Amino acid sequence: MAFDGASNLFVSTGSSIVKIAPDGTQSTFASGLEGAWPLAFDRSGNLYVGENPVGASFILKFAPDGSRTTFKTFPAPGSSITALAFGPGGDLFLLRGGSILKVRPDGSSTTFAAGNFSWSSLAFDTAGNLFVGQSAYNSNDPAILKFTPNGTATTFATGVLLPWALAFEPVTEKIRNVSARGLVSSGENILIGGFIVGGSALANNAVVVRALGPSLSPGVSSPLSDPRDSSGAIVASNNDWQDTQKAQITASGLAPTDPHESALFATLPAGDYTAIVLSGDHKPGLAVVEVYSVSQ
Repeated sequence: MAFDGASNLFVSTGSSIVKIAPDGTQSTFASGLEGAWPLAFDRSGNLYVGENPVGASFILKFAPDGSRTTFKTFPAPGSSITALAFGPGGDLFLLRGGSILKVRPDGSSTTFAAGNFSWSSLAFDTAGNLFVGQSAYNSNDPAILKFTPNGTATTFATGVLLPWALAFEPVTEKIRNVSARGLVSSGENILIGGFIVGGSALANNAVVVRALGPSLSPGVSSPLSDPRDSSGAIVASNNDWQDTQKAQITASGLAPTDPHESALFATLPAGDYTAIVLSGDHKPGLAVVEVYSVSQ
């Protein structure tokens, strides 16, 4: 199973991939597969699938619209692909033939670690360490191993009978480390803050975007008197934060202190975004744009 950035759950049945929306509605995302087991999403929302027909193995790439291409082909005969996970640098890690392979975005691959990991699982933590579940069906004792980014291995936990699936609890950070200040006037004299939403829906893609002006006084001279913002060009926009989404923004604990300031609450798929701050009354002034990650 794997989540995309819009909270849809994707489940492989071996011959097809089922998409389950947050409300439980099910649809067939892909069919006609053979031995499709592991799933993993990249930062751009593409779904990678390890397919294992008899005597061969492939990595398929599905764009968000469902279009399919073959990302990598492994020669036959060979072992099955049993686990997939994307590292923080965008490389795809997989288990095949008892080894952990690292596949770069161009499809070239190297061996990250050799061993007996045929029926194991992969998961990355926020520091870029790779955790590998080593099941009891291997010749080695069951354990969870930890690999640092440079490949150094240690035993993280033992006594785990069948660590076939690993997952980390989502990080509950509050701020996305995005804040910018600038002069806003009229016309094209606007303030733009760019930010990137990565990972899956389990990593918490709910954000609050704020445009602040009046509350900057007295620390900032000539603050913008009536900020107005938009997250991207068409995702969402408002003028005064209490006009729309007042309850959600208040519940987040990030409500602006001045009613003339602007804020937006949005749950965003992984991707690149801009927060654009304009002057609601066409008067110039200094403004601050902020982006926060919030828990739902």
